[in-house]
Amino acid sequence: MILALLVAPGCKPTSESGGTAGVASNANGNSAPRVASSPAPPRNDYESKLEYVRTARFAHIYVFSRPDGGYFTADDITYVKANAPERTNMWVKTDDGRKVLAGTNFEFTPENLDAERKRFNVEDFPGR
Repeated sequence: MILALLVAPGCKPTSESGGTAGVASNANGNSAPRVASSPAPPRNDYESKLEYVRTARFAHIYVFSRPDGGYFTADDITYVKANAPERTNMWVKTDDGRKVLAGTNFEFTPENLDAERKRFNVEDFPGR
């Protein structure tokens, strides 16, 4: 048995379709082992925007949404920004217009949060 393996080193296992299993050939005809990779699960727009704000390494991330699940209007945007710390430096709205994310290194005060919660649902995510 060992002799057979030494005599036929060029033999390669094949898949049911006739190709070489687990081996990819490059342009020169040389074989290289395939690296298994599992694709990342698809993200929705909100998850992508949240990840975008997270990669900016802010100390605080706040997510605002309307209690009725509706779209943010220009008045809503004005209100949310007027009741946030002045130095909040990143604002991102989801493509569907139903959430607004704020990235900041300054914590919203209880007064800020009380004012925001009068009109919006507020989620506080840890940053960094």
